[in-house]
Amino acid sequence: MDSNVETLLVIILLEVIVGFLFSFFIIIFLYVKVFQKKNMMTYIKILIPLNVSNISFTCMLAFNFIIGFLWPEAYTKTIVIQTLSYMTLYSITSSLWLSAVLCVFYFMKIVPSQPGVLITLKRRIDAVVLWLIILSEVVSLAGSFLSLLPSHSQTIQRNSSITTSELMEETKAKSLKFVIIVLLLNSLPFLVIIMTTIGSIGLLSLYNHQVQKNVMTTSGNTRVRDYGAAIQTMIGLLVFYVLLFLCIILSMLNVFSYWDIGYWLCVIFVFSNTTILPALLIYGNPGLKEAIKQMITR
Repeated sequence: MDSNVETLLVIILLEVIVGFLFSFFIIIFLYVKVFQKKNMMTYIKILIPLNVSNISFTCMLAFNFIIGFLWPEAYTKTIVIQTLSYMTLYSITSSLWLSAVLCVFYFMKIVPSQPGVLITLKRRIDAVVLWLIILSEVVSLAGSFLSLLPSHSQTIQRNSSITTSELMEETKAKSLKFVIIVLLLNSLPFLVIIMTTIGSIGLLSLYNHQVQKNVMTTSGNTRVRDYGAAIQTMIGLLVFYVLLFLCIILSMLNVFSYWDIGYWLCVIFVFSNTTILPALLIYGNPGLKEAIKQMITR
């Protein structure tokens, strides 16, 4: 095996290990917090399934990569293709929809307490978030069945006289179909992330102006910092998912050849999801950041 490929594989392995540790740390920390307080706060209800989805996505990436790298013949088996396609699509969709729910939660926390529909939803945020999580998982589970729909390219399956060019066309058609389904299923949550991020930035600007104008107490400045961290997390999620889907599209549509550096950079960034997403969640949560600091300084 080429030394450059070995180096890239080591980088991917390190990303997976660090990401798993981050995600497991967040899950364990949040469960400990639940047991200590005897109740599950709203943001914990979002972060736990989001990190579970992140772990699931990482596992499916690893399975796809290992099979494609070490056992490409497995892709000729329909059951393998269908299982991997369904689980991969589910993990991607679940992660993005839950990230959208987190952005909605942050947005509702920043919404000022004034009469209106938003304040009514804010008062019932716990129930709203719970139903949004359930809806996210139902859409992810049901929508992922689209990956199992037969395509026109399957008419040439298992034909002994199939040529290499026909096989490549079939693979490309399947990849294109998968990319289209991913984009369709995730267009709404992506739009939600965009809108809530823009809305939160506007609300924080108004709140910060009020703090400076009224010379509010330290609690007001603390809220501005907390809201600012939440918005930075939302912006980070938005940028991250844009780059993630761009890399998925480029790699699946064979824009780069297998040995091209562009292909491997896309693969490395896709696997960086394992680390980047937990890092963004830790950054946006003061409790998690403090726990990390205590672990490092001990």
